[in-house]
Amino acid sequence: MLEKILPLVEPRHVLVLHCRGISGDSGAEAYLLLLHYVKKAVPEDQRIYLHCFNGDSYVCEQWSSAFRNLYFGFTSMAAGFTPPQVRALKWINHERVLLETDAPYFNRSGHKWCAPNQLYWTAEAVAKHLSYTAESLLNATVTNAQRLFRH
Repeated sequence: MLEKILPLVEPRHVLVLHCRGISGDSGAEAYLLLLHYVKKAVPEDQRIYLHCFNGDSYVCEQWSSAFRNLYFGFTSMAAGFTPPQVRALKWINHERVLLETDAPYFNRSGHKWCAPNQLYWTAEAVAKHLSYTAESLLNATVTNAQRLFRH
């Protein structure tokens, strides 16, 4: 399916990709297989957004070396990142980090669902791994999103 869809991506588009491995897996194989297909179909300057990213540093390096306009989205799932995922988060240039709730998924304990107005929880989850406050991370990611989506 990717081989049919990816050639339709134009430079004006932002290619948003959501990738997951199987439960209990790091997802590296899935991310690298996806990278293989994307590299064949889109130019290296294509704007790409890896939505709900949860890969490791190796995956980050491979994707970042292939695409210079690559952004990584993180959800509150970052609160439970493994050490390799935390290393990846720290490795990513702060100008390429985006925050997302992926509502209605990733609800916080004690809540029935997640909503976009709960983005602060994501900022807290990601900021705890970086030398940022949640507020400064939110401000930085607004700028990053504007750059990605060219507002």
